Amino acid sequence: MSVSNDEIYDLCNVLIGQASEVSYRASIGRAYYAVYHEAVKTADRIGLKNAPVMNAGTHERLYSRYSEPGGSLARLARRMRDCKRLRAKADYDLDCDVSKEQAQLHARQCQNLLSDLRRISAGSAKAGV
Repeated sequence: MSVSNDEIYDLCNVLIGQASEVSYRASIGRAYYAVYHEAVKTADRIGLKNAPVMNAGTHERLYSRYSEPGGSLARLARRMRDCKRLRAKADYDLDCDVSKEQAQLHARQCQNLLSDLRRISAGSAKAGV
C-alpha cells in the first residue's frame, strides 16, 4: 500500500490535536516530510538537474537542485531548509521545548510550501515541460 503527501501532511494535524509535546514534535516531522516528498516529485517533474554537490546528504542535494536556477526556486530552497532545521530540532534536541504554537506555525508554513510546489508543478505541466 502506498500513501500520498496529503495523507502524511494530514497526520501532522492529527498529531497536533493530541496535545502533547511528543505529538507536536512528531507533527513537525510529518509536515516536513510531506514537503520533502512533494519537492522531490516537483523537481523531477519540472526537470531540475541533479545538483553537483557531492559531499552533502539527500536533503541538501534536493535543495541544491532548487538553488541552481536561482530566483523563486532558490527562495523555495531556503524555506525548505528552514523547515528542515525545525524538524531537526524537534527530532534531535530533546532538551528544548516544542510548543503547540510552533507545531501549528510549522504546519502552516509546510502547507504553503506544498501549495507553492504544486503550483510550480502544475505550471510546468501547462507549459508542456
